[in-house]
Amino acid sequence: MSHLFWNCRGAGNRRTVREVGALVKAHSPSLVFLSETRQTSVKVERMKWKLGLKGFCGVDCEGRGGGLALFWDESLQVIVLDSCKRYIDISVLDQGSGKTWRSTFVYGEPRVEHRQRM
Repeated sequence: MSHLFWNCRGAGNRRTVREVGALVKAHSPSLVFLSETRQTSVKVERMKWKLGLKGFCGVDCEGRGGGLALFWDESLQVIVLDSCKRYIDISVLDQGSGKTWRSTFVYGEPRVEHRQRM
């Protein structure tokens, strides 16, 4: 099982979508996390079909920054436990192995003075 994590700096850019698609095709990750999508989750969700992934959880951007997206394939059963502008917290059942695990995907605060808050 492989995973792909990327600060894409804008998922609305066609080049970014092509690059993510090429990485997914080359590595066949079961889970993909994108930070700094700079898009609404409705727009980013459209990528799941292009990536060939079935599941999606997204967090809208605020202004011109932020935005999170998590995609997964049918081998995983994902439960989103919590999400906000800085993280997505999930519980995962790998249906192939029967193992359950938990992960939190974080996009850190860019301003140093605000990093103590989450």
